[in-house]
Amino acid sequence: MRPKTFNISLHRCGTQSIHYLMNALGLNTKHWPQMHGDVDFQNLVVGREDDPDFVADCLRPLIDDFDTVSDVPICSIYEPLAKIYPDAKFIALNRPTNAWISSVRRHIGSRPLDPFERAQYWKYLDQRPTTLLEVGDDELAYMKVKHYKDIEKFFSNTNRIYIGNLGDESVGTEICRFLGFDPRILPNQDYLRDLVR
Repeated sequence: MRPKTFNISLHRCGTQSIHYLMNALGLNTKHWPQMHGDVDFQNLVVGREDDPDFVADCLRPLIDDFDTVSDVPICSIYEPLAKIYPDAKFIALNRPTNAWISSVRRHIGSRPLDPFERAQYWKYLDQRPTTLLEVGDDELAYMKVKHYKDIEKFFSNTNRIYIGNLGDESVGTEICRFLGFDPRILPNQDYLRDLVR
C-alpha cells in the first residue's frame, strides 16, 4: 500500500495537472475536497477556517478514502497532515510570483472567498480578507513567498517533500520517481512534458 500523497502547492500552481498525473498513475485522487458522498466538507469548516488542526480533523474521513488529495485547503494544513499521516509524502509546485498573482485574481475576481480559500489566505494574511479586492499585490507576493519558504523549513532534513517549478520539462518525471513510479508506465512521455505548462 502506497503512502498518502498531498499536493500542498498554493491553488493556481498546477494542482489540477498533478491531480491528472496521479490519476494516470492509477491512484485514487481527490482534487478540491469539498464533497464526498453526501457530506459538504467545506461547510463543516465555516467559522474555523483559521484553525489548521480543526480543518485537518474535519477532512480525515475524506482523506482516508483517497490516495492523494490536492487544492485548497490542503496547502494550508500540511503541518497537522504530516503528523496525522507520518508516512505521507508531499508535493509542492511553485510558479513565478507575478504570474501567480494574475492567475488568482482572474480565478477569484471580486467574488467572496469560499471557506477553503479563506483557510489558505487567512493562514498568511492577518486582516482575514473576505475578497481579494481587500488584498494588495504586495501582500499576495509576501504570502506566496512565505508559503514556499515555510514548506522548505518545515520539511527540511526529511525525504517527505518534492518541490518543483510549474512548467519545468522534467517535473512530471521527477514526481513519478519521487513517488516510486517508473515514468515509463504512462502512455506517452509528451503527457509528462505538457502536464504543467
